[in-house]
Amino acid sequence: MEILNIINNREISLLTCLVVFIAFCLSIKNIRSSLVQVFKTFFSGQLLFWHIGTGSYISFLAVLLAQIGFWRPWMLKDTILWALVSGLALLFRYAQTSQKEALNFKNVLIDNIKIIALFEFVVNLTSFNLWIEILLLPLILFVTLMSEVAKLNEKHRQVGKFFEWVQSAVGITILYFSIQEVVSNSKQYWTTETASSFMLPIVMTVGFLPFVVFAGLYSRYELVFVRINFWNEDPEQLRKIKWVILKKCRFNLNKLDKLLNPSNLNALKFKTIEEIESVVDKVAK
Repeated sequence: MEILNIINNREISLLTCLVVFIAFCLSIKNIRSSLVQVFKTFFSGQLLFWHIGTGSYISFLAVLLAQIGFWRPWMLKDTILWALVSGLALLFRYAQTSQKEALNFKNVLIDNIKIIALFEFVVNLTSFNLWIEILLLPLILFVTLMSEVAKLNEKHRQVGKFFEWVQSAVGITILYFSIQEVVSNSKQYWTTETASSFMLPIVMTVGFLPFVVFAGLYSRYELVFVRINFWNEDPEQLRKIKWVILKKCRFNLNKLDKLLNPSNLNALKFKTIEEIESVVDKVAK
């Protein structure tokens, strides 16, 4: 199906604006030097390890889905977009916040199948003429930025409401024409490829959750162990303390979040192994 096999006008417009923006940034010396530092940070040390690990896992997931007949080569573009937008957002959100806040399997699934997600899919499935898309993208960006900036000052509340109304009007207009296009060309859009394209983010998200849980565990254990290293320099004692924490907390993120509380970590200082086991047991209930 052509619309799913090639980059559509909306994506061409996005890439065009992105190239223009990058070229503009590179033309300014201060911004150019800052971007170099950002890239160095992004591809350095542990971050590079996580980039490679995430990419490898997603590639493995795609191969696995291909083996059972779900994933096909034309899904590559959608898979990359899902990874850059939804996948990384889920990964970083889960690694940085508490278990209850970060990952609720029910909420993750609902976010992918709720009616808004369906509307977004319909809108992204279609596109306007290229010149309309090129004009529309900067307009949407400008309106969104103005709306957010207006919220920073109570005096600009009315201006903010105006831009929110414009946002809604633009969104409803795009949705209307997108639905009209899909309905009027139903044979082109209502196919097994379209259904597979809609299901792809849901399937990828569910398959990605084990890696997200692993990342959450790794980041929390790392934080706990780094903080313990600050107040204990005895390698043998450190090894025993870490083993006690691993044995007591295991794969329970909620217990690790409790242990990361400064008062609970401080309670482990200058204790014997037996006392540390007792403290961890109490904290990790």
